[in-house]
Amino acid sequence: VRTGVTVILPHDRIAEEYLPAGYHILNGNGEVTGLTQIESMGVIGAPLCLTNTSSVGMVYDAIASRLPKDGLMPVVGETWD
Repeated sequence: VRTGVTVILPHDRIAEEYLPAGYHILNGNGEVTGLTQIESMGVIGAPLCLTNTSSVGMVYDAIASRLPKDGLMPVVGETWD
């Protein structure tokens, strides 16, 4: 079993300075939390995280606990494992 997390942090102040964002669905398999926010607002205001299927919730909770309570939700995607 491979475990781990890849976190993409666009810049150090991402929670205060949102960046334009978009997405593309390649094959429709897998889940990504936070896509609705990107779709409706067109911005990202938290790190982008990739992890295995079993760790999506844990990674989401860990990142969300480090962000301002009134900020945007993290984007966490599952990888094929």
